[in-house]
Amino acid sequence: MKTRKMKRSVMNPRMLRQGTAVWVLAVLLIAVQSAADEAVEPSRVSSHENAASRHERVVEHLKATGAEISARSLSDIQSLDDWKEKRPSIRRELLYMLGLDPLPARTPLNAEITGTLERTDYRVEKVVYQSLPGLYVTGNFYLPRNSAPPLATVLYVCGHSPHPLGAKWNYQD
Repeated sequence: MKTRKMKRSVMNPRMLRQGTAVWVLAVLLIAVQSAADEAVEPSRVSSHENAASRHERVVEHLKATGAEISARSLSDIQSLDDWKEKRPSIRRELLYMLGLDPLPARTPLNAEITGTLERTDYRVEKVVYQSLPGLYVTGNFYLPRNSAPPLATVLYVCGHSPHPLGAKWNYQD
């Protein structure tokens, strides 16, 4: 029998933090689901309840929680001076939550345009780049026509989902 040596992969610390964040999120979602199950009146829960209805309850709970957090997120900032004072700590917190503290070393993006869609008022460039060496990100780059620089531009990073409407269809109200 022929055996192959497998190349041992080494995960960089940033990828490890992001992987840990995914597991923490999964555990939180399970906890939220358990709490939602306990909070529902027994008469509303049937043994025939399907996964779709449980999923919908979790999504509604997450939307409500997100709205509550958003409503109070910057409530203590009343002036430009307040913002200037708070901005560094908010930025640090955001970078930490995204697994970007410390920021990773800059590497070549190796960006490529893989196609272009021409529209009347704008064009869409289909792009792919490497956020880290070997880690590819795809996106759509929207560029307006007939406008004087500087221009506002949007890079929409595509997600994946088995749902026909895409990854974020249920979260964009």
